[in-house]
Amino acid sequence: MGDVGPTCLADIVPGKDIEGDDGSDPSVPPDWLDRDRYARGRQAFEAHAFQFLLTWHFSLAMGFAVRPLLEALVFTGRSSTPATALKRYLSTYKFLAHWHLGDVFNPTCTAYEKAQTVRGYHAQARAAMEAQLGGTWLSQYDMCVVQTGFMGALVVAPQTFGLRLTDEQRSDYVYFWRCVGRQLGVMDKFNLCGRGEAVAAHITWEVLDEVVAPDEADPPEPDYDTIAHAYLTGMNPLGPCANMWSIPAMLTYAFAFLGKKYSGALTCADYIRLAGYHTVRLLVVYAPGFAWLANNVVLAATYLLLALPDPSAREGCCPAVPGTPGPCRRRRAAPVTLTLTPARRACYAAAAVCGAVLLCVMAAGYVAACGAAVVYAVSYFIGTVLVPQLSR
Repeated sequence: MGDVGPTCLADIVPGKDIEGDDGSDPSVPPDWLDRDRYARGRQAFEAHAFQFLLTWHFSLAMGFAVRPLLEALVFTGRSSTPATALKRYLSTYKFLAHWHLGDVFNPTCTAYEKAQTVRGYHAQARAAMEAQLGGTWLSQYDMCVVQTGFMGALVVAPQTFGLRLTDEQRSDYVYFWRCVGRQLGVMDKFNLCGRGEAVAAHITWEVLDEVVAPDEADPPEPDYDTIAHAYLTGMNPLGPCANMWSIPAMLTYAFAFLGKKYSGALTCADYIRLAGYHTVRLLVVYAPGFAWLANNVVLAATYLLLALPDPSAREGCCPAVPGTPGPCRRRRAAPVTLTLTPARRACYAAAAVCGAVLLCVMAAGYVAACGAAVVYAVSYFIGTVLVPQLSR
Protein backbone atom coordinates (compact mmCIF):
# COMPACT_ATOMS: atom_id res chain seq x y z
CA MET A 1 0.00 0.00 0.00
CA GLY A 2 1.34 3.43 -0.94
CA ASP A 3 1.16 6.69 0.93
CA VAL A 4 -2.28 7.37 2.40
CA GLY A 5 -3.36 10.36 4.41
CA PRO A 6 -4.47 13.99 4.33
CA THR A 7 -2.94 16.49 1.93
CA CYS A 8 -3.96 19.59 3.89
CA LEU A 9 -5.61 20.66 7.13
CA ALA A 10 -9.02 20.72 5.44
CA ASP A 11 -8.75 16.96 4.96
CA ILE A 12 -8.36 16.52 8.73
CA VAL A 13 -11.23 18.81 9.80
CA PRO A 14 -13.92 16.11 9.21
CA GLY A 15 -12.13 14.11 11.91
CA LYS A 16 -13.57 16.48 14.55
CA ASP A 17 -16.67 14.30 14.67
CA ILE A 18 -14.89 10.94 14.58
CA GLU A 19 -13.65 9.12 17.67
CA GLY A 20 -9.91 9.39 18.09
CA ASP A 21 -9.34 5.62 18.20
CA ASP A 22 -10.01 3.56 15.09
CA GLY A 23 -10.01 0.29 17.02
CA SER A 24 -7.12 -1.18 15.02
CA ASP A 25 -5.28 -4.18 16.47
CA PRO A 26 -1.82 -2.95 17.56
CA SER A 27 -0.40 -6.47 17.45
CA VAL A 28 -1.01 -6.65 13.69
CA PRO A 29 1.43 -4.39 11.80
CA PRO A 30 -0.02 -2.32 8.93
CA ASP A 31 0.62 -3.38 5.35
CA TRP A 32 2.66 -0.24 4.71
CA LEU A 33 5.14 -0.79 7.55
CA ASP A 34 8.81 -0.50 6.52
CA ARG A 35 10.73 -1.66 9.59
CA ASP A 36 14.11 -0.40 8.37
CA ARG A 37 12.74 3.08 7.78
CA TYR A 38 10.94 3.02 11.12
CA ALA A 39 14.19 2.03 12.88
CA ARG A 40 16.08 4.86 11.16
CA GLY A 41 13.45 7.32 12.29
CA ARG A 42 13.88 6.30 15.92
CA GLN A 43 17.64 6.87 15.79
CA ALA A 44 17.27 10.63 15.46
CA PHE A 45 16.31 10.91 19.12
CA GLU A 46 19.40 9.13 20.41
CA ALA A 47 21.62 11.34 18.27
CA HIS A 48 19.94 14.63 19.29
CA ALA A 49 18.14 14.00 22.59
CA PHE A 50 19.03 17.43 24.03
CA GLN A 51 17.58 19.37 21.09
CA PHE A 52 14.52 17.11 20.98
CA LEU A 53 13.83 17.70 24.67
CA LEU A 54 14.09 21.48 24.36
CA THR A 55 11.93 21.56 21.23
CA TRP A 56 9.20 19.47 22.88
CA HIS A 57 9.38 21.77 25.92
CA PHE A 58 8.78 24.88 23.81
CA SER A 59 6.14 23.17 21.67
CA LEU A 60 4.19 22.22 24.77
CA ALA A 61 4.29 25.81 26.01
CA MET A 62 2.81 26.87 22.66
CA GLY A 63 0.20 24.12 22.69
CA PHE A 64 -1.45 25.09 25.98
CA ALA A 65 -3.53 27.70 24.14
CA VAL A 66 -5.03 25.12 21.76
CA ARG A 67 -8.55 24.73 23.09
CA PRO A 68 -9.18 20.96 22.73
CA LEU A 69 -5.84 20.19 24.40
CA LEU A 70 -6.39 22.73 27.17
CA GLU A 71 -9.94 21.54 27.86
CA ALA A 72 -8.73 17.95 28.19
CA LEU A 73 -5.96 19.00 30.58
CA VAL A 74 -8.38 21.00 32.72
CA PHE A 75 -10.96 18.19 32.75
CA THR A 76 -8.54 15.51 33.89
CA GLY A 77 -7.33 17.73 36.74
CA ARG A 78 -3.75 16.44 36.69
CA SER A 79 -1.97 19.58 35.52
CA SER A 80 -3.30 22.44 37.62
CA THR A 81 -0.57 22.65 40.27
CA PRO A 82 3.23 22.68 39.87
CA ALA A 83 3.58 19.32 41.64
CA THR A 84 0.94 17.49 39.59
CA ALA A 85 2.09 19.15 36.36
CA LEU A 86 5.69 18.10 36.93
CA LYS A 87 4.62 14.54 37.63
CA ARG A 88 2.36 14.42 34.58
CA TYR A 89 4.85 15.81 32.09
CA LEU A 90 7.75 13.74 33.38
CA SER A 91 5.49 10.76 32.76
CA THR A 92 4.75 12.09 29.26
CA TYR A 93 8.47 12.35 28.56
CA LYS A 94 8.96 8.79 29.74
CA PHE A 95 6.36 7.60 27.24
CA LEU A 96 8.07 9.54 24.45
CA ALA A 97 11.46 8.14 25.41
CA HIS A 98 10.15 4.57 25.48
CA TRP A 99 8.66 4.98 22.01
CA HIS A 100 11.88 6.43 20.61
CA LEU A 101 14.15 3.85 22.24
CA GLY A 102 12.01 0.76 21.69
CA ASP A 103 9.69 -0.83 19.14
CA VAL A 104 6.00 0.11 19.32
CA PHE A 105 5.15 -2.84 17.04
CA ASN A 106 6.81 -5.52 19.17
CA PRO A 107 4.40 -6.90 21.83
CA THR A 108 7.38 -8.05 23.94
CA CYS A 109 8.84 -4.52 24.07
CA THR A 110 8.04 -1.88 26.67
CA ALA A 111 7.52 0.69 23.90
CA TYR A 112 4.54 -1.34 22.65
CA GLU A 113 3.08 -1.56 26.14
CA LYS A 114 3.52 2.16 26.73
CA ALA A 115 1.85 3.06 23.44
CA GLN A 116 -1.16 0.96 24.42
CA THR A 117 -1.10 2.42 27.93
CA VAL A 118 -1.46 5.91 26.47
CA ARG A 119 -4.14 4.64 24.11
CA GLY A 120 -6.00 3.37 27.15
CA TYR A 121 -5.60 6.70 28.96
CA HIS A 122 -7.09 8.47 25.93
CA ALA A 123 -10.02 6.05 25.90
CA GLN A 124 -10.72 6.63 29.59
CA ALA A 125 -10.51 10.44 29.28
CA ARG A 126 -12.58 10.40 26.08
CA ALA A 127 -15.36 8.34 27.67
CA ALA A 128 -15.44 10.48 30.80
CA MET A 129 -15.52 13.77 28.88
CA GLU A 130 -18.23 12.62 26.49
CA ALA A 131 -20.34 11.30 29.37
CA GLN A 132 -20.13 14.56 31.31
CA LEU A 133 -19.78 17.18 28.57
CA GLY A 134 -21.37 15.56 25.53
CA GLY A 135 -20.01 15.84 22.01
CA THR A 136 -16.88 14.24 20.59
CA TRP A 137 -13.63 14.63 22.52
CA LEU A 138 -10.09 13.54 21.73
CA SER A 139 -11.22 13.09 18.14
CA GLN A 140 -9.17 12.09 15.12
CA TYR A 141 -8.71 15.81 14.43
CA ASP A 142 -7.50 16.47 17.98
CA MET A 143 -5.04 13.58 17.80
CA CYS A 144 -3.52 14.98 14.62
CA VAL A 145 -3.23 18.53 15.97
CA VAL A 146 -1.45 17.20 19.07
CA GLN A 147 0.78 15.09 16.82
CA THR A 148 2.16 18.29 15.26
CA GLY A 149 3.36 19.33 18.71
CA PHE A 150 5.71 16.37 18.90
CA MET A 151 7.04 16.20 15.34
CA GLY A 152 6.05 19.50 13.73
CA ALA A 153 8.65 21.89 15.13
CA LEU A 154 11.41 19.34 14.63
CA VAL A 155 10.49 19.22 10.94
CA VAL A 156 9.59 22.83 10.07
CA ALA A 157 11.96 24.69 12.43
CA PRO A 158 14.82 22.38 13.48
CA GLN A 159 17.13 25.40 13.69
CA THR A 160 15.31 26.56 16.85
CA PHE A 161 17.92 24.77 18.95
CA GLY A 162 20.52 24.01 16.33
CA LEU A 163 19.15 20.63 15.23
CA ARG A 164 20.81 19.48 12.02
CA LEU A 165 18.96 16.74 10.18
CA THR A 166 19.40 15.67 6.58
CA ASP A 167 16.38 15.49 4.27
CA GLU A 168 16.41 11.71 4.65
CA GLN A 169 16.53 11.95 8.46
CA ARG A 170 13.58 14.33 8.54
CA SER A 171 11.65 12.06 6.19
CA ASP A 172 12.40 9.00 8.32
CA TYR A 173 11.40 10.85 11.49
CA VAL A 174 8.04 11.81 9.99
CA TYR A 175 7.59 8.14 9.07
CA PHE A 176 8.35 7.20 12.69
CA TRP A 177 5.44 9.39 13.83
CA ARG A 178 3.21 7.86 11.18
CA CYS A 179 3.89 4.55 12.95
CA VAL A 180 3.34 5.92 16.46
CA GLY A 181 0.11 7.60 15.37
CA ARG A 182 -1.16 4.32 13.97
CA GLN A 183 -0.41 2.49 17.24
CA LEU A 184 -2.32 5.18 19.15
CA GLY A 185 -5.43 4.64 17.04
CA VAL A 186 -5.10 7.38 14.41
CA MET A 187 -6.79 6.37 11.16
CA ASP A 188 -4.56 6.28 8.08
CA LYS A 189 -6.74 8.80 6.25
CA PHE A 190 -6.25 11.34 9.07
CA ASN A 191 -2.59 10.57 9.90
CA LEU A 192 -0.81 13.78 8.87
CA CYS A 193 2.49 11.90 8.52
CA GLY A 194 1.04 9.43 6.03
CA ARG A 195 2.18 11.19 2.86
CA GLY A 196 5.73 12.00 3.86
CA GLU A 197 7.76 14.91 5.13
CA ALA A 198 6.71 17.58 2.60
CA VAL A 199 2.98 17.13 3.20
CA ALA A 200 3.47 16.80 6.98
CA ALA A 201 5.42 20.07 7.00
CA HIS A 202 2.70 21.78 4.95
CA ILE A 203 -0.04 20.65 7.33
CA THR A 204 2.07 21.65 10.33
CA TRP A 205 2.38 25.18 8.95
CA GLU A 206 -1.39 25.25 8.43
CA VAL A 207 -1.95 24.17 12.03
CA LEU A 208 0.43 26.88 13.22
CA ASP A 209 -1.23 29.58 11.13
CA GLU A 210 -4.88 28.59 11.52
CA VAL A 211 -5.03 26.94 14.95
CA VAL A 212 -2.07 27.73 17.21
CA ALA A 213 -1.48 31.40 16.32
CA PRO A 214 -5.15 32.47 16.66
CA ASP A 215 -5.48 30.61 19.97
CA GLU A 216 -2.24 32.17 21.27
CA ALA A 217 -3.57 35.62 20.34
CA ASP A 218 -6.71 35.00 22.43
CA PRO A 219 -6.00 32.17 24.88
CA PRO A 220 -8.87 30.73 26.94
CA GLU A 221 -8.73 32.32 30.38
CA PRO A 222 -8.35 31.68 33.26
CA ASP A 223 -7.56 28.05 32.41
CA TYR A 224 -4.65 28.94 30.13
CA ASP A 225 -2.79 30.87 32.82
CA THR A 226 -3.49 28.18 35.40
CA ILE A 227 -2.16 25.30 33.30
CA ALA A 228 0.80 27.19 31.79
CA HIS A 229 1.86 28.65 35.14
CA ALA A 230 1.64 25.26 36.83
CA TYR A 231 3.79 23.64 34.13
CA LEU A 232 6.53 26.27 34.13
CA THR A 233 6.58 26.61 37.92
CA GLY A 234 7.01 22.87 38.14
CA MET A 235 9.74 22.84 35.48
CA ASN A 236 11.76 25.83 36.64
CA PRO A 237 13.56 23.98 39.48
CA LEU A 238 14.91 21.57 36.84
CA GLY A 239 16.58 24.35 34.84
CA PRO A 240 20.22 25.38 35.17
CA CYS A 241 19.15 28.63 36.85
CA ALA A 242 16.12 29.85 38.76
CA ASN A 243 13.03 30.97 36.83
CA MET A 244 14.57 30.27 33.43
CA TRP A 245 11.21 29.63 31.79
CA SER A 246 8.33 32.01 31.16
CA ILE A 247 5.55 31.91 28.57
CA PRO A 248 6.30 35.37 27.07
CA ALA A 249 10.02 34.64 26.67
CA MET A 250 9.49 31.13 25.30
CA LEU A 251 6.81 32.20 22.81
CA THR A 252 8.87 35.19 21.65
CA TYR A 253 11.83 32.90 21.02
CA ALA A 254 9.83 30.13 19.31
CA PHE A 255 7.72 32.49 17.20
CA ALA A 256 10.84 34.22 15.86
CA PHE A 257 12.09 30.96 14.34
CA LEU A 258 8.64 30.37 12.87
CA GLY A 259 8.66 33.77 11.18
CA LYS A 260 6.04 35.16 13.55
CA LYS A 261 5.94 37.80 16.25
CA TYR A 262 4.65 37.34 19.76
CA SER A 263 2.21 40.12 20.62
CA GLY A 264 2.55 39.96 24.39
CA ALA A 265 4.64 42.22 26.60
CA LEU A 266 8.10 41.24 27.86
CA THR A 267 9.65 42.17 31.19
CA CYS A 268 13.34 42.81 31.79
CA ALA A 269 13.60 39.28 33.17
CA ASP A 270 12.08 37.94 29.94
CA TYR A 271 14.74 39.66 27.86
CA ILE A 272 17.40 38.05 30.05
CA ARG A 273 15.72 34.68 29.50
CA LEU A 274 15.68 35.30 25.76
CA ALA A 275 19.40 35.96 25.83
CA GLY A 276 19.83 32.67 27.68
CA TYR A 277 17.86 30.71 25.06
CA HIS A 278 19.90 32.22 22.24
CA THR A 279 23.11 31.48 24.15
CA VAL A 280 22.13 27.81 24.46
CA ARG A 281 21.45 27.64 20.73
CA LEU A 282 24.80 29.26 19.88
CA LEU A 283 26.59 26.84 22.18
CA VAL A 284 24.88 23.87 20.52
CA VAL A 285 25.75 25.07 17.04
CA TYR A 286 29.23 26.52 17.48
CA ALA A 287 30.81 25.34 20.77
CA PRO A 288 32.90 22.19 20.18
CA GLY A 289 31.73 19.30 22.33
CA PHE A 290 28.78 21.10 23.91
CA ALA A 291 26.02 19.39 21.91
CA TRP A 292 27.66 15.96 22.33
CA LEU A 293 27.94 16.36 26.10
CA ALA A 294 24.44 17.81 26.46
CA ASN A 295 23.00 14.95 24.44
CA ASN A 296 24.70 12.31 26.56
CA VAL A 297 23.65 14.00 29.81
CA VAL A 298 20.03 13.88 28.64
CA LEU A 299 20.36 10.24 27.56
CA ALA A 300 21.92 9.22 30.88
CA ALA A 301 19.16 10.99 32.80
CA THR A 302 16.56 9.42 30.49
CA TYR A 303 17.81 5.87 30.99
CA LEU A 304 17.84 6.46 34.74
CA LEU A 305 14.31 7.87 34.64
CA LEU A 306 13.04 4.91 32.61
CA ALA A 307 14.50 2.48 35.13
CA LEU A 308 12.55 4.01 38.00
CA PRO A 309 9.12 2.57 38.86
CA ASP A 310 6.10 4.56 37.73
CA PRO A 311 3.75 4.94 40.72
CA SER A 312 0.90 6.13 38.47
CA ALA A 313 0.88 2.93 36.40
CA ARG A 314 -1.32 0.85 38.65
CA GLU A 315 -3.46 -1.90 37.21
CA GLY A 316 -7.06 -0.79 36.77
CA CYS A 317 -6.47 2.90 37.45
CA CYS A 318 -6.22 5.62 34.84
CA PRO A 319 -4.08 8.60 35.94
CA ALA A 320 -5.61 10.67 33.16
CA VAL A 321 -8.93 10.77 35.00
CA PRO A 322 -8.69 10.78 38.83
CA GLY A 323 -10.53 7.90 40.47
CA THR A 324 -11.52 6.30 37.18
CA PRO A 325 -11.21 2.51 37.17
CA GLY A 326 -10.68 0.61 33.97
CA PRO A 327 -8.22 -1.28 31.79
CA CYS A 328 -5.87 1.58 30.99
CA ARG A 329 -3.07 -0.92 30.77
CA ARG A 330 -3.00 -4.34 29.21
CA ARG A 331 -3.84 -6.97 31.83
CA ARG A 332 -0.62 -8.74 31.07
CA ALA A 333 2.13 -6.18 30.94
CA ALA A 334 4.85 -6.64 28.38
CA PRO A 335 8.34 -7.44 29.69
CA VAL A 336 10.36 -4.39 30.66
CA THR A 337 13.27 -3.89 28.28
CA LEU A 338 15.29 -1.61 30.52
CA THR A 339 16.45 -3.19 33.76
CA LEU A 340 19.32 -1.58 35.64
CA THR A 341 21.19 -3.05 38.57
CA PRO A 342 21.71 -0.71 41.55
CA ALA A 343 25.36 -0.28 40.54
CA ARG A 344 24.49 0.58 36.97
CA ARG A 345 21.75 2.91 38.12
CA ALA A 346 24.27 4.71 40.32
CA CYS A 347 26.61 5.00 37.34
CA TYR A 348 23.88 6.59 35.22
CA ALA A 349 23.03 9.00 38.05
CA ALA A 350 26.68 9.95 38.53
CA ALA A 351 27.14 10.40 34.78
CA ALA A 352 24.07 12.63 34.56
CA VAL A 353 25.06 14.79 37.54
CA CYS A 354 28.75 15.07 36.65
CA GLY A 355 27.89 15.66 33.01
CA ALA A 356 25.42 18.40 33.92
CA VAL A 357 28.01 20.13 36.12
CA LEU A 358 30.63 19.85 33.39
CA LEU A 359 28.10 21.17 30.88
CA CYS A 360 27.47 24.26 33.00
CA VAL A 361 31.20 24.81 33.47
CA MET A 362 31.78 24.41 29.74
CA ALA A 363 28.97 26.85 28.94
CA ALA A 364 30.31 29.38 31.43
CA GLY A 365 33.79 28.98 29.97
CA TYR A 366 32.62 29.53 26.41
CA VAL A 367 30.53 32.55 27.40
CA ALA A 368 33.43 34.00 29.39
CA ALA A 369 35.78 33.46 26.46
CA CYS A 370 33.35 35.18 24.09
CA GLY A 371 32.96 38.04 26.57
CA ALA A 372 36.73 38.40 26.87
CA ALA A 373 37.03 38.42 23.09
CA VAL A 374 34.44 41.18 22.83
CA VAL A 375 36.19 43.22 25.54
CA TYR A 376 39.52 42.75 23.77
CA ALA A 377 38.03 43.76 20.40
CA VAL A 378 36.45 46.90 21.88
CA SER A 379 39.66 47.80 23.74
CA TYR A 380 41.71 47.25 20.59
CA PHE A 381 39.36 49.48 18.58
CA ILE A 382 39.50 52.22 21.19
CA GLY A 383 43.27 52.05 21.57
CA THR A 384 44.24 51.73 17.92
CA VAL A 385 41.48 53.61 16.09
CA LEU A 386 39.39 55.87 18.27
CA VAL A 387 42.06 57.41 20.52
CA PRO A 388 44.50 58.25 17.66
CA GLN A 389 41.62 59.88 15.75
CA LEU A 390 40.57 61.98 18.74
CA SER A 391 44.14 63.03 19.55
CA ARG A 392 44.71 64.61 16.11
